[in-house]
Amino acid sequence: MSTGWGWMTTWWGAGLAIVTLLLATSFHRVTGKICRPRDKNRSGTLEILSGKDDAKFEIIAVPGLGAHPYHTWEARKTQAPDAAECKTAQSSKIHLLKDLLAHDFPDARIWNFAHESNWLIDAPVKTTEEIGKCLLKEIRDKRSSPHLPIIFIGHSLGGIIIKQALCTSDSQDIIDDTAGIIFLGAPHQGSSASIAGAALAALTGFLGSDTTLLLSLKNHGAQLSNLADAFDSRIAPNGRWQQRVRITSFYETKKTYLLGLSLGVVVPRDSAKVHADARESHSIETDHSGLNKCGGPTDALFAALTAAIRRLKTPSLLEQADTWIRDKHYTADRLRIERLSGESLPMDQCYINLAIVERSGQDTGHPKKGGTAPSPFSVLARQRVEAPDKTMQVELAALFNERKGSDGGPVLPRRILIRGRAGVGKTTLCKKIVYEFHKGTWDKWNELFDRVLWVPLRNLKLPERRIKPKYTLEHLFRHEFLLPKNEPNLAGALFRALGIKSSNTLFLLDGLDEVSQDLTGNGSMPRFLDELLSQPNVIITSRPSAKPVRQNVHLELETIGFGPDQVDEYIERSFTNPKMVKTDQTKVDKVQSFLQKHWLVQGLVRIPIQLDALCYTWEEFDPKAVPNTMTGMYNTIVQKLWKKDIVRLEKAKEGYAEVAHTAEIENKITAEIALVECLAFNGLHHDIIDFTPEHRDGVVKLCPLQDLPLDETLSRLSFLRTSDTASTIKDRNYHFIHLTFQEYFAAQYFVRQWKDPEGQLSFLTLSNTNTGTKASHPVEFLRKHKYTTRYDIFWRFVAGLLDGSAQAPDFIDTIEEEPLDILGPTHQRLVMHCLSEMSSNLATRQALEERLARWLLFECKFNESAWLASEAEFPEAALRSALLHESSDVAALLGDKNSNVRMAAIETLGGRAILPDGMLTAVAARLEDEDSNVRRAAVKALGRRVMLPDVILTAVVVRLEDEYGIVRRAAVEALDGHATLFDGMLTAVAARLEDEDRYVRIAAVETLRKRATLLDWVATAMAARLEDEDMYVRSAAVEALGERVTLPDEVLMVVAARLEDEDGYVRSAAAKVLIHRHENLSRTHLKGSLVASLYTTLLEMSFKEQLSWYIEKDKFSVNVPDSITELSIDLQQNEVIERINGARPADCPSTNGGKSSSNN
Repeated sequence: MSTGWGWMTTWWGAGLAIVTLLLATSFHRVTGKICRPRDKNRSGTLEILSGKDDAKFEIIAVPGLGAHPYHTWEARKTQAPDAAECKTAQSSKIHLLKDLLAHDFPDARIWNFAHESNWLIDAPVKTTEEIGKCLLKEIRDKRSSPHLPIIFIGHSLGGIIIKQALCTSDSQDIIDDTAGIIFLGAPHQGSSASIAGAALAALTGFLGSDTTLLLSLKNHGAQLSNLADAFDSRIAPNGRWQQRVRITSFYETKKTYLLGLSLGVVVPRDSAKVHADARESHSIETDHSGLNKCGGPTDALFAALTAAIRRLKTPSLLEQADTWIRDKHYTADRLRIERLSGESLPMDQCYINLAIVERSGQDTGHPKKGGTAPSPFSVLARQRVEAPDKTMQVELAALFNERKGSDGGPVLPRRILIRGRAGVGKTTLCKKIVYEFHKGTWDKWNELFDRVLWVPLRNLKLPERRIKPKYTLEHLFRHEFLLPKNEPNLAGALFRALGIKSSNTLFLLDGLDEVSQDLTGNGSMPRFLDELLSQPNVIITSRPSAKPVRQNVHLELETIGFGPDQVDEYIERSFTNPKMVKTDQTKVDKVQSFLQKHWLVQGLVRIPIQLDALCYTWEEFDPKAVPNTMTGMYNTIVQKLWKKDIVRLEKAKEGYAEVAHTAEIENKITAEIALVECLAFNGLHHDIIDFTPEHRDGVVKLCPLQDLPLDETLSRLSFLRTSDTASTIKDRNYHFIHLTFQEYFAAQYFVRQWKDPEGQLSFLTLSNTNTGTKASHPVEFLRKHKYTTRYDIFWRFVAGLLDGSAQAPDFIDTIEEEPLDILGPTHQRLVMHCLSEMSSNLATRQALEERLARWLLFECKFNESAWLASEAEFPEAALRSALLHESSDVAALLGDKNSNVRMAAIETLGGRAILPDGMLTAVAARLEDEDSNVRRAAVKALGRRVMLPDVILTAVVVRLEDEYGIVRRAAVEALDGHATLFDGMLTAVAARLEDEDRYVRIAAVETLRKRATLLDWVATAMAARLEDEDMYVRSAAVEALGERVTLPDEVLMVVAARLEDEDGYVRSAAAKVLIHRHENLSRTHLKGSLVASLYTTLLEMSFKEQLSWYIEKDKFSVNVPDSITELSIDLQQNEVIERINGARPADCPSTNGGKSSSNN
């Protein structure tokens, strides 16, 4: 008792204060009743004060005892912060949460818990436990998905309420998301002032006072002590953080005064810092009520508070998932692209070329250039390496760019299907996309998407995924990206992110053909695959043979081979020492010279893996006997790779392999060669490209190995690759590095049996290894499948491997036997393809070539086409015989009375890479043909030549004056491809700017725009097209002029006049020329009469682009992302503003909400 009385005597001042308060009670009650109706409902609700949809974390603030939930965070300004830094509702007040914290943490969603904790007047009878439960319910009801990390800020009693909320039995999920707690003078051990407050509440009961909350804060009370113990237990290390919830405490150092009397320090240091982490207790030179108020951004409390928030702030679960995938999953090793040599290929040498094969809802503009399509039967066409029309090619970086639809409106492709054969780089494409996205190379991609998720679809076939009764995206994320098992919420956060309307996740769904069995059906995996393919942002890769995608795609593309420039660059880098940065130019020149002489190899090396193989094995090529056939090249490549693999298979030392003969190498790996050949042949026969463990079991029974196990052997072979690098060796699927290697080894298997008098082809039923094998004689197989499309390249390799052997004539003779193609052309193509792989020593070769020439002439007469000759494999001798032989047959082609025959012959010759001078002259003679279509065909055929003799180039220029527009247009386009044109030729092209045909005018503009320099008169002539009656001509002209570094003043004036064009695209293009390309405009460049048009055009553009126009220091400035352009206008400033106001639509809102401004 003595202790209690002693304490009471020290608080005599508090008693005096109580008496004083009683005198003011009646006045307080009246003012309270007047003010209370204006208060919002404070029954316990979370009110959002600041935050965007893409917030990274949340701040939840809880005010103290008896405080107004909103105004308690306000203070009078002690500084005069810039208006741009914090915008306050009242000029004299500044809000800690809404103004200061919201400004410093724009990525935070800030909540304020408005609860009723009044204890003096009309106090609700509530405990801190009840208020805590209310807080917990509000958090659950109002949190967004995915859940963000939470930082709690509790002032005084607010800290106790936070603890009560987190000590509720069902609060574990909120604790898991709690990044930290900041206590501002929280009375964890109670406060001596609570007794005085309770006494006052008891005396003012008639006012509606209540002592419940006050007594709960009794100094060292049992209730607070129990709560502290429970709280320490709840915030201990948990499943998510593996550490205790971090806590920072602030405490006051000044006494609190009431009516001039001291109440002492309301919450002393020892009570305030109970739960604080080491070195996380901070004194603030203020009283208790000042712990939640800051006068400005330089306030000492605010500096300490923001520093604490930054220390406590943690990435959201979604951010953690993104970071894990980026840093732990997409490792350099996983994105590594391995060359045949075993070295890594730099990502900047990974060229991925794409071409449109189908435009969904898009048009291609004007009719495309080019003549007759190339033959679909050539080896290059079959390998998809022939370059398509440039208008159909798509840059990878521009994949998601806006395109024009068929209705002229914009189309934004977001669902894209990319098809490609094995070895052309579909998986490399995925790796490159992931690499470049995280590197930030393509700005557009990083603007559109927050993350890229590469999903090899083959992994959906793994047993642990298929056994789940309902496979979900959350399962996929956990399995595919190996999210840590002790972080189960990461996959969930990623899954929840997809449910947000603004979610920007791009899926790379790699290898749809490998799960084609799940494209139909009602099981768990078909349903999941359907969900995956239906995502709004997807790139799907697949082989051409895969089933069509049921879901709608916006754009369908195919991978195509390297371009000529890319081939040259790749070769140069392949023979450059990266350490010495020195290029072996001699080797580079030899390789390029070899390619120029061998058209077929030149086409094949546009396939990435083929070019890598050529460069890697170049040392093996005999300079005296460089192969001139596809088979010869593959023979050399395969021999080199076996030399490498014999060491990896531990069959020989590296030194032995380097000097051993081919026969010596093969003798040591007879079993491995037989295995690869049998696997390739049976795969080709069953149309299987990916070999599963089940497929391989059957092959190894037929071709047993002696040393290493099957799976270990396959993993060491250069000819086979797996995309399942993350799986164990025995579970991997394997495929040949390119389909042509599978066809080559399959042909080797066939040839071995053909040469063996007792040879039999063994067929495995790869889908069921228990059914054994069946055998067939090679002759029977040839008769049955010689016309089967799948075996086209296979038969080429067979012919090449038999070339020079005694069995070669038998092979050709068997092809010539029954059954025979009744129609004929398919048989001629088969013969033609086989002859292209065989030497000229074949006895029947001349007779076969003469027959091919007769078939070509027949096709020209019968079908008015020359498809046979359009194939690169068509023998030169046969073509020469048909086209240049002095006989009546020549008239059937270039000189035939039928113009269609002449045109077909020209188009055929025009499609060939190399033409003898005689043929080139014969084609040039058709420039004077009486038929306009023939003349056009001749112009196009000659236009494809990079180099032309001056006399022929001049003859093409003459066609610029042709009476028919189609010929004139073809002539302009033909000259487009020639980098150097004489002044006279350039003048002739410029004259076509006045052509009566719109397409000719457009072609002229496009040709001239590519010239590095233009004479002023040419630029002026092009500017005249800005007045063209055709909008397409005007738009082409304004774009072309916009690319010039400098333009004459008179041209700029004409461009400015286009601001009044009737077509919006032309107006926009003109504005861009003025504000992007030409920043220093003189007064004569922009007339005052154009101000209204400029304003309207810029207003239209500013909704789609970051663009503003304002007055600063009496200058008119147009601000675009890359520059600020000052416009000089021949009007006074007030006149310009008057014209802008006159052009502004009547219903256009003001920029700044109605306040007067010179800019409005």
